[in-house]
Amino acid sequence: MLIGIISAVLVNDIRFERLWGNLVQKNKFRNKELLLNSYEKLYFEWNGDPAFLYNYGAILNRVESYEISNIILNKCTHYWNDYDVQLLLADCYLQKEKFEKAEECFVLASNMCPNRFIPLYQLVHLYDRIGQKEKAYNLAEKIIHKKVKISSFKVQRIKNEMIEYVQKGL
Repeated sequence: MLIGIISAVLVNDIRFERLWGNLVQKNKFRNKELLLNSYEKLYFEWNGDPAFLYNYGAILNRVESYEISNIILNKCTHYWNDYDVQLLLADCYLQKEKFEKAEECFVLASNMCPNRFIPLYQLVHLYDRIGQKEKAYNLAEKIIHKKVKISSFKVQRIKNEMIEYVQKGL
């Protein structure tokens, strides 16, 4: 009997993963309505894999369904809460002009991966956007002097932009 129960759970899990894999492939075809309906159906059969929640939240973010994306991503944080989840949440909040929540997520992402530049860079733009120029300026200074662990074009572009930002002054 126990083997039967385990087998049923395993078969259901394999079915879920196969359906999800098919959705990931369909995403390439850009049929937005069909894709979203399929993800929503699958969400109600969720097998407990937090990667599905992240993936679904990212898809919703990409199609600019920020409110639903945040619901899904916030659920994801109960199982899997990392740098990428926080950046997606921050973007959704930013798009909905929920600036305090966006700030919280960017700060948390920065604390999760202190060597990364993106959350700090996003915070500078957020502070500038909401009129907290001094905070933006000070953070831009911090980015300019931040040690680069692994040099990349993106990091150099961020540093150069922050130099220009500081040179403009308050």
